[in-house]
Formats: sequence, structure tokens, C-alpha cells
Amino acid sequence: MCLLLEASGNEGFGALGKVQSIQRLATVGGKPSTEAVDQSKAGPERRVECTATYVFYVARP
Repeated sequence: MCLLLEASGNEGFGALGKVQSIQRLATVGGKPSTEAVDQSKAGPERRVECTATYVFYVARP
């Protein structure tokens, strides 16, 4: 699965200061729980193991 997101904004002079898009590749895991969720279980966070490769794109000069 592949996901390409456009940066909504950036600033500064750091390593990510010029990033315009981020692409997520090779996602493994991260599937939502199959457990039924209702209002009584709303609120707590659940952590789900996953790995992915991220590619950061900047404009050419």
C-alpha cells in the first residue's frame, strides 16, 4: 500500500524545512482491532505495531 501526502506547511532551516510531500511505502502491520468498539470503550488510545518506509520530497532548485 502506498500513501502520498502533500505538506500543509513548513518553516525553518532544518532537515524537513523544504519538504513538500511525504510518501509512505511498504507498510506492514497497523491493522485496526477487530474488537467491536462502542461508546463505552471510546477514549483510550491503542497502540498497534507497524513499520513503513517514508520518502520525503523537496522541490528541485
